[in-house]
Parts: sequence; C-alpha cells; structure tokens
Amino acid sequence: MSTQLTTETILIEFAKTVKAAHFYPEGHPNMEAVIERTYNLLKEAVKEKGNITWVVERTGFLEGKLPIGRSHKPLEGLAKDMFLKKIREITFTPDATLKEWKDLLIIFTMNSDSLKKGGGFEKLVVAKEIKGIQLNEMRYEDIRKSIVEREEEKKKKESEIGKEEEHPAEKPSEDTTEDAAQKEENIRSLEEQLKAVEEKEETIEILLAKLEKEQNTITYQTIVNKIMEKIEFFREEKNWDGLFPALAVFTAHSNPRSRYNKEQQNIASEKLKELLTPDIIDYLVTRLCNRKEDRRDEIQCMLHLLGEEAMKHLLDALIVTEDTHARRQIFNMLALFGEAVRLEAENSLEDERWFVVRQMVSLLGEIGSLQSLNAIKTAFSKKDIRVKKEVLKALGRMPAKESSTFLLERLGESNPSLKMQAIISLGVLKEQAAIEPLGELAVKRDFFNEMIDIRKEAIKSLGLIGGEKAIAILKNLLKKQVFWGKKHNDEIRSLAAISLGRIGGSDVREILEEVSKTSRGLVHIACKKAMEGVK
Repeated sequence: MSTQLTTETILIEFAKTVKAAHFYPEGHPNMEAVIERTYNLLKEAVKEKGNITWVVERTGFLEGKLPIGRSHKPLEGLAKDMFLKKIREITFTPDATLKEWKDLLIIFTMNSDSLKKGGGFEKLVVAKEIKGIQLNEMRYEDIRKSIVEREEEKKKKESEIGKEEEHPAEKPSEDTTEDAAQKEENIRSLEEQLKAVEEKEETIEILLAKLEKEQNTITYQTIVNKIMEKIEFFREEKNWDGLFPALAVFTAHSNPRSRYNKEQQNIASEKLKELLTPDIIDYLVTRLCNRKEDRRDEIQCMLHLLGEEAMKHLLDALIVTEDTHARRQIFNMLALFGEAVRLEAENSLEDERWFVVRQMVSLLGEIGSLQSLNAIKTAFSKKDIRVKKEVLKALGRMPAKESSTFLLERLGESNPSLKMQAIISLGVLKEQAAIEPLGELAVKRDFFNEMIDIRKEAIKSLGLIGGEKAIAILKNLLKKQVFWGKKHNDEIRSLAAISLGRIGGSDVREILEEVSKTSRGLVHIACKKAMEGVK
C-alpha cells in the first residue's frame, strides 16, 4: 500500500472520528469504539514512520508538500474548520496517549465562541495536559511557557490598573474596560466551560422528542434540518441502529392518519425517502422478523417505500427462513406489494429447487388471487410431495369452482398425505359438493384401521361444511356400535359428536343428549362438550 493511500485512509478515519464526536455523548460505546479504532491506526503509523505531521490549509490537508484527500468532501470540511480555529499544523508523536486523543477531540468539537471563552486552543491543550499531540509546531512545554508568560503579563497589567485606581492619573487607561471584560470571561475554569458546552449540545434523542411535540410547521422544519445534520454521520458509516430512531419518527409522522398537519407530513415523507437506500434493507428485514420488535408497522412502511428491491430481498429471505414467526412476518410484508409480488412469485414457480417452489406456492395462496389458480395447479406436476401438498393447501384458500374441482379429484390420490390435505382444504372451502365423497371416506372401515386418520379428517371437514346431508352422515357415525375395534370406533363417534356440535341446531342437540345418556367414557364426554356450544 502506498504512503499516500495509507495517510489518506488515516485522515478519513480521523475526520469520521471528529464528526462522530459531534453526535455521540462522551462515553457512548459507539463513540469509544470509533475513537479507539482511529487511535490504533495513528499509533500503528507513528510506530512505522515516527512523528506524523499534517499541515492544515483552508482547502485541505498536506503531508509535507503532498496534498492528501483533496477529493474527499468531509476532509475538506474538517480542514476548513480547523483552519478557521487557527490550527495550522497537527503532529502525533509516539508519546500520544488515548486520553490525550479523547481530550483533543473535545477541543475540536468546540465552536469558535467556546474556544474563545476557554482562552483559545493553546490554553485548553495545557489545561488538559496534552503533551503527545502538538499543534502549530509548538511543544506542550513551549505552549505552557507562553501561556504562563501571558498570564504574568496580564496580572502585571491588572496590578498596574489597581494602582491607578488607588492613585488615579489625569488620563484613565483606554484598556481598562477591555481588560475587565476579559477578566470576566475567564472566571470559569476550563472544565466548567466544557461542561456547559456539552449541556447545551442537542442530541438526536432531544431533537426527536421536540419534533414529536411540535405543531408549528416552520419550527418543525428547523428541527428536522438539525436532525438531518446530526444523522449524516450515521448515514456515512451505515450505522443503521443510530439512524433508525429518526427513520421511525419520520415514518410515523408521514402517515396520513397521524396528528401532524399535511405540510409536516410532507416534510417527514420527503426526508424519509431521502434517507432510505437499498443498503438498509437487510437490517430492516432482520428487525421485521424479531419477535420483540415494537416498530413493526413503521418498518413495513419503510420496506414498502423501498419497492422492488426490498420485495426481491424479502422473497429470497422467505426461501431460506425456517422460523415460523419470521416466515409469517415476511408473508405479511410481501402481501403488501400486491400484484408485483404475485407476478414475481409465479415466475419463481419454474425454479428447479423444490423448496423455492413450495414457498412461492404458499405465498400465492396467502395472496389469494384467482389469477394465480392455473399457475398453482401447474406446480402440482412437480415430483416432490411437499410441493404437491402445498398446492392443495394453497387452493384451500382460494374459493372458486376450479379449486374445488381440482381438490375433489385429489380425493382419489393413493398417497395418504395428499388425500388428507385435499380433505382438509375442501373443509376450509366449505364445499357442499364434497359432502358425499367425504361421507364415503368417513364411514369406510378397514380391518387394520390403516385409514383411521383419513376418516377423522373427513369427519372434521364435514363439521366445517355443515348442512343437512353432513348432519345425517355424522348422526349415523355417532350412533354406530361395533363389537370389534371399539376403541377406534369410539374415537370416530367422539369426533362425529364434536363436528355435530360445530354445526349446531335443535335436531343436533336432541341426538347429542340422547347419545350422551346411553354412552360412557370418551363418547359421553364428547357429547357433553359438543352440547355446550349448541343453542
């Protein structure tokens, strides 16, 4: 790596650190990390090269006579600020400590008025005992000696003024008023002045709190401008945790249903669009899926504003996400994209990976657009049973004759898993045409009870569909007595009782009361429970 590139890299980090010091309060963990990173870079460079000296011009920095980072705007801005504060050169020596670096940052963040009140940067350097970092080619000892001499000169003048007041001369000193004013300015100690500056500093949190309460549009705009200045550092560093509070507030305020007036909503909306970039999508999706997230509504709005790129990112996340809660949040978010996500999901059905197809079928079922029926049915031709099952589940969310017909045909499937899913979906659709074939499945017994689960699902679906035909089938199942396989038969009778209770009606209540009186155990309990919900 070249010397110029190394120096420019260090200077850029140096500028970022100074900027960060304007945003973070002293001692903040993020600030400490930034400070230490830059300090370590400086120490490493000093160890390799000896002293590092940067000349400060109004237009930028130089190392020797070589301009450094002149195309980097933040560096140019820092150089100009330091130049106006009368800092012409800065040197880092091997003796520089982390504490000195932190103290120097405090001085760099002070404005001109604060520097003047503190007696200038030279006096502040001495007060903080910054010996390993030199400003304007002056060693700590030289600066201290200069300040002591000035202080002695000042005391001498004050002493002379005191004598003149005791023995006033014919002509008063013209400097008396000015010296008295200067004395007043230096009453406070350096530490008190620094504390006062810090107390006056408006943090992002304070500004956001003010914005929440502000109703005046002009003042609102002023506060927003201050916030944008404060969060610029977070944008450059891609510190999304630092940026998020402002994003959340702007999102909430831009909502047409918020209590803010139309002009304020427009201001918030404009800034939100300015701040949202594709770089933040991954961060927002991670927060969206977090179970403890309390700003999910705002995050959904942000992702929706980010448009197609966010949608595609969410689709990719859906494919690889196994957590049920996370998948649900992604599903809900994708559904907000409407027609755009439907078309994207349909195109993905051609993917060769079974799990991709399964997730897209599930998403299309969640969206529930009948325009996707043919695409979903086509996916049933895939060999993987998990994809086929997902197709049958998705059709159960799409009430249409075409869906019912397809599901009825699947009742003849040899695979029990597919047959069972078709039964469940027909029940969800409350398809009356399914009552007869479901009844046949429900009453069909086999010697080894291998079809018991199929029978149970058919009974449950009959209870969901309802109607006189379904009631008749369920009554017969409830009353049926057997000599062999009594345990399994009681399970069937109990489910029939529960399904009848779901349908309800006076006829149903009578049959439940009748059977409950003559039955014991599981069937008796099921009848009693079913009657609780029958009017």
